[in-house]
Amino acid sequence: MKSTNVAQGNNPEPPDLFRATRKPDSAENFRFIKYGVKMTAMPGFGPTQTDDQIWQLVAFLGAAPGMDSAAFTAKTGLSAATQVGAKE
Repeated sequence: MKSTNVAQGNNPEPPDLFRATRKPDSAENFRFIKYGVKMTAMPGFGPTQTDDQIWQLVAFLGAAPGMDSAAFTAKTGLSAATQVGAKE
């Protein structure tokens, strides 16, 4: 699958959140989402999202490893192929 132009310019390269062998750490993901990661393309979403909303995303990231496009569509109601950053 090919990365989008935006994803190709990220340094460090963003992780493949759907890689089947990925073992997400919930507390670490919460901190990354809430506060962001300095000197990367990862902004903090704490100012715009509640902790409950962030934990919902953390739960989704915990289910993401190994998820195929059909399961993504079933969970989100969105087509994986049309999402920003989706690989072709």
